[in-house]
Amino acid sequence: MHCSPAEEDARLPFVGLVVLGQAELLAGAPRGAASAVEALQRVRELGAAMCASDPPLPHWYGDLAEALVLLGETDQGGAVVREARARVSGDTPGSVLAALERAEGLREAGIGRAREGAARLRAALDRLRPLPLPLEVVRSIERRLVTASQLVRDLRRPRTEPVRLHHPATLR
Repeated sequence: MHCSPAEEDARLPFVGLVVLGQAELLAGAPRGAASAVEALQRVRELGAAMCASDPPLPHWYGDLAEALVLLGETDQGGAVVREARARVSGDTPGSVLAALERAEGLREAGIGRAREGAARLRAALDRLRPLPLPLEVVRSIERRLVTASQLVRDLRRPRTEPVRLHHPATLR
């Protein structure tokens, strides 16, 4: 896809916020997830204002949904995934679909549906393995480990509220 210089200039803040959101998400929860939500919500607003329809753009939807779920906002995370799924087309990259599956898997685990969550996280990982995206593969493996360790904890104590998933660095 070729853009004019003016179109490229208009996209720079958008792309910068996407990268910032992804970096914050990788930095860890809860502060990183909260910062990621802030940056990616701004991306969502800018995208709507720009009427963005570039096929790779939905990738940040998965990051936003994942960050929301990590903060315990499972309903909002689910709404973001549904919004993204409505934009998915036949030419949507596999990495975008995997990001959405990863977010859905975390959401399922976060609302107490461990088996469904594990299946979705596995599907995300399977979709990513043949792609040249080792960081995304590691993120998916990490999220599976976080989910598994949280589920083990939950089996040991009665649960009265939704599961809040944590970054591995906070699990001890």
